[in-house]
This record gives sequence, structure tokens and C-alpha cells, in this order.
Amino acid sequence: MAELVPLRPAAVLEAWEGGLAQGTVERALTLLALAMPGATRDALADLSIGRRDALLLELRTRSFGPTAPCVVRCPRCEETLEFPVRLPDLRVPAPAAAEAVVTFGDLRLRVRPATSRDLLTIAGAADPVRALLERCVTAERASAGDPAAVPAEAAELVAAEMARLDPQADVRFDLSCAACGAAWTTVFDVVSYLWREIEAEARRLMAEVDALARTYCWSELTILEMSRPRRLAYLRLAGAA
Repeated sequence: MAELVPLRPAAVLEAWEGGLAQGTVERALTLLALAMPGATRDALADLSIGRRDALLLELRTRSFGPTAPCVVRCPRCEETLEFPVRLPDLRVPAPAAAEAVVTFGDLRLRVRPATSRDLLTIAGAADPVRALLERCVTAERASAGDPAAVPAEAAELVAAEMARLDPQADVRFDLSCAACGAAWTTVFDVVSYLWREIEAEARRLMAEVDALARTYCWSELTILEMSRPRRLAYLRLAGAA
């Protein structure tokens, strides 16, 4: 896999512009394609969701730092909880095996983790669970080795095996509310989290470009290529910071 580099200001704006009309899965690929110019989008689309999310955690760490401030609401009393998360602590070791074989009745099921390509392909399917089963699982009769259809009843077993094969794909926090004592589990969606930061950073950068271009008539690229301290110094001189 190609080297991952942090998103510089011009790449942040490119990611924001490209991702505006995209869904979550496409945005994840757009971010990684910009951070890993040596990797093709096809190769990134074929990574397991957990491997993709591990790269996004690393991208966020290199671009914005290792600590992510999180804010959630208590589902019982709606109290706001604020807490920092160290992103390196969310990394989960990947299992050695990329696929597994499990038994369901008289069937042998060969299971692999889902990829971004799978999720894009089944988007809009009338029965997305069934569609994912058909893409990620193959079945054969244990006795004769003949191909067989994957039964819908095997979905729970398959889901558990997919989670075991790709634990990074489902990162959860156990939380509790000091105000009312409620306890619950919440999912950390790195794609959505990082995209919100990209949006905020893009708008901040555009405001800075606007202020400096009006004052000094510099091009967008010239401004974006400045270091952050230098841009701030010019913004102060221009009375915009």
C-alpha cells in the first residue's frame, strides 16, 4: 500500500469540494485517494472497511493531531458529555486471516470482510443484508462440495464472523452519564467525524484566502502554500485575525 501523507491546505479544499455531493463511503475513498496519491481508487475500494478506517484514523492523526474531542448527548436526560479520545488507542490489531470458513447446518460458508466496493454496490438494494451476503459469502454442501445458496438464517453467524475478521470496522465506546446514571454504547464513525473536520477546516481556509486575497491580491494557491504561522501573521497585519 502507498505511503499516507497528511492533508495540506490545498488538499483539504479539494477533498471538501469533491466530497460535497458524495455519500459517506465515497467520501472515505476521496480522502484516502488524496492522502495516498500512489494508490489507485480501485485498490482503496477493495480494502476491508476496517483497514480503510485504520488508514483514516492515521490520516486524521497526521493531519489534525492524535486527540479528537468528542461531544455526545445522554439518551435519557440529554445532558451533554464532552471527552477527548486518543486516536492511536482506537487501533485494533487485525487478525492474521483475511477470510474464514464456518459451518452452518450441512453447509460450509467461506466468509470475508466487506469492502467499500461492496457497500457501494449494494447501495439502494431492496434487501441490503441479502445483497451483502451474496457478495461476501460463498457456500457449498459439506458432504459433496456442490455450490449452494447462502441461507438468510445464516446472516447472524456471518455477521459475527465478519466482525471477528475485521474488528476495526466497528469501534464503540461504553459511556455513562454522571447526571442521571444512564449507560449506553455509541459507535465512533471515523469517516463522518473526519468529514466534519474537513468541512470546518475548508471554511476556515476559504475565509483566510478571502481576507488575504482582498488585502494583498495574492492567488489562492500562494496563500494556501504558506505555513499556518505565516498566514496568521499576515491576517493580523490585515486586521482579519
